Amino acid sequence: MTENRHDLKLSGFEATAQATAKAVATCLCTAVAYFVGATIAKTSGTPVSPWWPASGVALAALLVWGAPAAPGIYAGLALGNLLHGLPEKFAWEAPLGLLGESCAALVLLRLALGKNPRFYEWNAVLALVLVAPWLPALANGLLAEQFFDTSTQAKLLRSSSDLAIFVLANGFGIALVAPALLVWKNAPDARWWQRMALLVPATTAMGWGIFTFSLPGTLLLLPLLAAAASVDLRGTAPLVLLTSFAVFMFSGRGAGPFALAGGGIDFVAIYTFLAILAFGLLPLAAFCGGQRRRLQVKGAGGRAAGLRFWSWTDDAGAKLADSNEVVAPGELFEMQRGRGSLETKSKGRDALSFWMVTARRSNGQPREVSGVLIDVSERLQMEQTRREIYQAEIELRNLRASLAPHLLFNCLAALRGVVRSDPEKARSFIDHLSRFLRTSTDAQAQPTISLLDEWQLCEDFLALQALRYERELPRLVDIDGPAYQARVPPMMLLNLVENATKHGEISQRYPLVVQAQMHGGELSAVVRNHGQFVEIPIQRPSGLTVARARLQVVYGNKASLLIGQEGTDVVAVLKIPGESTRS
Repeated sequence: MTENRHDLKLSGFEATAQATAKAVATCLCTAVAYFVGATIAKTSGTPVSPWWPASGVALAALLVWGAPAAPGIYAGLALGNLLHGLPEKFAWEAPLGLLGESCAALVLLRLALGKNPRFYEWNAVLALVLVAPWLPALANGLLAEQFFDTSTQAKLLRSSSDLAIFVLANGFGIALVAPALLVWKNAPDARWWQRMALLVPATTAMGWGIFTFSLPGTLLLLPLLAAAASVDLRGTAPLVLLTSFAVFMFSGRGAGPFALAGGGIDFVAIYTFLAILAFGLLPLAAFCGGQRRRLQVKGAGGRAAGLRFWSWTDDAGAKLADSNEVVAPGELFEMQRGRGSLETKSKGRDALSFWMVTARRSNGQPREVSGVLIDVSERLQMEQTRREIYQAEIELRNLRASLAPHLLFNCLAALRGVVRSDPEKARSFIDHLSRFLRTSTDAQAQPTISLLDEWQLCEDFLALQALRYERELPRLVDIDGPAYQARVPPMMLLNLVENATKHGEISQRYPLVVQAQMHGGELSAVVRNHGQFVEIPIQRPSGLTVARARLQVVYGNKASLLIGQEGTDVVAVLKIPGESTRS
């Protein structure tokens, strides 16, 4: 009971440590996002909410880390407020508004998408950009306007237009920042990185040219549309986020198409542009990614099943869908038949071609034929494997059936020598032998038995051998408690013990040593006896040959039996994967 309570305390400590780590990470991320937003607000000189990037970070943290992220959100925002010199009352109370905004957005998403949304799918993206941001951001702005004297505490909401800008900024913070953080659960492949390496400098160069020469802002959509088509949401969302940062930063400095000629920023144009990014480009990127994944799954499924689609036209010939390989029509279909199947070869492997004529000419000749090649070489290999497994099972049955007669013959030979000379000893020998044979017969009816039962067989065998040789067979046995519960093929350890008594010296000076213990789910059993090891030719059958064959059939390459010389002793080491044994 003490150990169980200790484990519970340790688990509780680990859970607390993980929750604390999540809260600290959220605090740092939220604080960094706050400083980015504050820098943009200060640069633009307009009432853009300094918390708009933090709103997206906060929602993403709640979605990824759950409740432990909530205190981190509040701490990060309060830290940013205090370091920016805002009034203390405002600094401590205002973060509650954004925390409530994030929690409300989370609730709306849960209602719309359930507990485990897939944010790389277009419908989840639409919910993220249309459902989650706006009502929570509006409620946050109204509460801030109601409860704070912003004219003296923080110059934030001074008019209805300021409130609209605040709501739009926080809403787009969720719509643009959160997707960029939620789509990185799975690592992209190398080809994705190659495409991304081309798009990042292209987007950067396009943005530099637009803001330097005041070109139309819609040109920014060109590289982002290319991103939507080639790197889906995982690449498009970060590029969109960086583009939105650049729009605010450069426009605040009076550069680019969103800066007004007399100074200031055209917020109508900016938020229209952000709406295009959030409501149009991000769902489009998710849709393109979904289509690409479906095609990849379809192609992977076809390859896994050995399928190769093909088509034939009388003017262009045969064409395989996944290569430019030239195939003669006669290898794919028969002209005189409208549909059917044909044995053929595909890349040198056995295949079946199924086809159907999809268009004919006026004279009845095929004009277009479609079909599929099915690789059947794997199926043939599977049939061969099944035959080999069946043969191995037959061999295992034969091997197991040969064990009992082998021991019985040895015992009967020993019994013959004492029947006349010592009848009482012969009766005791017969009693031991009958009990041993009954126990061993029951054991061989099972694929595996516990090491405890196996060792009892060994003890009975050693008792028989002691009666046979008319002397004690001293032994040192060291078997760990957990090892007794490990399961072994019946009479496997007995083979090693029999081999030691038959070929080695066992005496008071040189006792038989048997050790067994578990190591990481693997049973390791050692049988040691005094003697000289002699390698038996592979061609000669022996108990060890049978034992190795049984291990190979039952466990394959996961088990081993090694025997060799160590000093003056012969040592046999048996290793069996305990977690893979069959009961």
